[in-house]
Amino acid sequence: MKHEATPGLATRAGPAALAARQETLLSATGISLTGPGAENAVRHLAIDALTSRRNRVVLSRSDARRLFGIDADTLREERIPGLALTDDSEHTRNLLARHASSQNVLVSCTDEVEEFRRSSAHHRGDLTIVTTSPGPGPSANISADGHVLLNTTSCPLPDWVPLLSTSGAFTQLMSMPTLACQPPASTVIHN
Repeated sequence: MKHEATPGLATRAGPAALAARQETLLSATGISLTGPGAENAVRHLAIDALTSRRNRVVLSRSDARRLFGIDADTLREERIPGLALTDDSEHTRNLLARHASSQNVLVSCTDEVEEFRRSSAHHRGDLTIVTTSPGPGPSANISADGHVLLNTTSCPLPDWVPLLSTSGAFTQLMSMPTLACQPPASTVIHN
């Protein structure tokens, strides 16, 4: 179903409406957002999930660079509560297995997400997968201004989703409080 653009829709949506839209997107167990506004929508979704502190956001360092513009070495000495940056697919799998009872949102820009989609059954609904890679699962096409043009998901999506640029997401991410990372248990510190 194609939705026509509604002028001023973005400006009429208040905080409660935006929160409801985010909850609708996160209620799906997996969704692929495609189209020119997909990455901007995923950025907003991830930042909103982090600021609400209801979910752990899991993404690879390469996807963090693509979506937020952060260097590979950024956030190695400290971490943002609720954000888990992984180095590779195996690290992602292990982290999700360790935190299977937590509410996790896996954000990915690669087609490797299909592997996580297949193995998500053991997470009992506690894993939401959001990807910008087209796949065989539920998807929504997001226009450059945030309108949902095509929705093949089983859950109703709003006609419009909020967007966030790379620089805006980077600024919000870097302004979040951080905690010092603990050295690995096997690391011995000599004075």
